[in-house]
Amino acid sequence: MLERILKDIYGPAELVRERRLPAAVVAATRSFLRPMVGVTPVGGAHLRFCAVDVGRSPDGRWWVLGDRTQAPSGAGYALENRIALSHAMPDAYRELRVERLAPFFQAFSSRAFVAQPPGWTRGFAF
Repeated sequence: MLERILKDIYGPAELVRERRLPAAVVAATRSFLRPMVGVTPVGGAHLRFCAVDVGRSPDGRWWVLGDRTQAPSGAGYALENRIALSHAMPDAYRELRVERLAPFFQAFSSRAFVAQPPGWTRGFAF
């Protein structure tokens, strides 16, 4: 859903035209990049990363506590926690057969480089 909204905002703007999304909300959003309207990102995807923090209430229901789409900070926290756990409780860590995060970071990094426009030399462009 987020990808479809971004494609519309940076494309035909039907949501704004049909008054489903107020133009003032879009324009006032700090992360809205007006110069990117009409630009199709390399690979076609506007949204490169989406993280959602979830929690479980005492009655067993799940709640969305927060979300982020700008940077994979949660992945860094997961890596940090795994490193700390592997040092604090190495036997338990081995017995749990915790999945490695390296494949995720390698895939994310390779997609980031693929998403760079030709000639881009200023770091990642998300």
